[in-house]
Amino acid sequence: RSDETEQRAGDIHASIRAAGFLAGPIVHGVGIGVGIPVEEDGHTHVEPSYSIGYPGRFFQAALTLYMEIPIEDDNESGRAAGSAAYAVIRAAGWLHLIAEISTERTLSGEEEGEWRADVAAGFRVFPFGGSDASIAFGVKAPLAGDHYDWSTLVALMYHI
Repeated sequence: RSDETEQRAGDIHASIRAAGFLAGPIVHGVGIGVGIPVEEDGHTHVEPSYSIGYPGRFFQAALTLYMEIPIEDDNESGRAAGSAAYAVIRAAGWLHLIAEISTERTLSGEEEGEWRADVAAGFRVFPFGGSDASIAFGVKAPLAGDHYDWSTLVALMYHI
């Protein structure tokens, strides 16, 4: 591990997810995302996902499994598989507190076999009153693995 600090713009990630209630209080969902690099050395990828969760009124929890599949056909970009578990506490009608732990392993390409584990914390606000639009902010910190990158997270969401 290097002690050098690298500042990167990261990726812009857009996704659409559908969730449906099955039996009891458990929700299953599927989704597809697209990662678009901001920097020249980044790689565009699609990201299918499956989620299972508990959508309680004051507490929510979910586990998401995903696969990153590169669109470019080169030796540098590779497939990766990961998971993320998160919990949300509804502190107020307009404020949700969020905690997440995630892992990812590169399955092919230039960085095959590399992995990482991260933890993130943040909050989500609903600035437009009763609207389904929200903004989330957070910080992701490294726990272990081959990459030790801190990230600032910003997400714009709209629930239909």
